[in-house]
Amino acid sequence: MKLNELRLKNKKLYLITNSDIFYNTDNFLNAIASALNGGVQIVQYREKHLGAKKIIEIGKKIRELCSIYNALFIVNDRVDIAKILEADGVHLGQNDIDIKNARNLLGENAIIGMNIHSQEQAKDAEMNGADYIITNFSDIQYLEWLNTNINIPFFIKGNNNYLNNNNIIKNCVNRLAITEGIMYSELPEIAAKKLLEKINN
Repeated sequence: MKLNELRLKNKKLYLITNSDIFYNTDNFLNAIASALNGGVQIVQYREKHLGAKKIIEIGKKIRELCSIYNALFIVNDRVDIAKILEADGVHLGQNDIDIKNARNLLGENAIIGMNIHSQEQAKDAEMNGADYIITNFSDIQYLEWLNTNINIPFFIKGNNNYLNNNNIIKNCVNRLAITEGIMYSELPEIAAKKLLEKINN
């Protein structure tokens, strides 16, 4: 088994951060720490509105939190910042730098994830060397297709349309990528614990 496969093997709860509703950086970081304490195993630092200098400043603190909780630290989009922060990896969109070039810049052991929106994109991501993918929930048939045809981990973006459906969770979803359901909850730690209970049962 490859190193990145081992690092991702038992990772089931993936937090995608969003700082939009937080009054200050401390509150934002406290929410992340709470989520980690509740069992989040991967944190993707996603920030669309700040300049690079501020992203690096905050990113260093998130990396430290991830280190304390033995969680993976992933940077969204920015391969350059992922390298500066010595992140575990980077998460790419369909219009970002390609996987091969990202790996050349970050090294063979970097974890590289990809957003996908279709079966074709899922296969392309796997073929091009992605270590995992994140996709939206569409229907059970789509998830069953991913289970059958994709050999890398896939995380389903959290959505209330199916998170409350125990049958879907039980039969199709064992890895979740969440933003609002954890970050914006009053107690991120409790929200994370409840989600882990759902996907572990």
